Amino acid sequence: MLRQKNREETILVNRIVRDDPTKSSMHNREGISPKLFWHALSDYNLWPVYFMGMIYHTPVSPPAQYLTLTLRGLGFDKFQTNLLAIPHTALHSMY
Repeated sequence: MLRQKNREETILVNRIVRDDPTKSSMHNREGISPKLFWHALSDYNLWPVYFMGMIYHTPVSPPAQYLTLTLRGLGFDKFQTNLLAIPHTALHSMY
């Protein structure tokens, strides 16, 4: 059954590429124009992907260790510091 499915998939891919050879090209070295860049930024469906990309490589330990000290140094009291640490903890608990 698996062999038959692979054969069907191969036939399908070959037909698609034969009908439109540009679908198999790897021509991805074009520069992006400002118009295309703006179009990508204004597409709100991609905003979650951009947000996840910004926080993906954020290290967890150093900000967690120094966040309370930094907030206390900025003049927040103990209660406000704990409240301001909640979003950081919630975002990084998803990992």
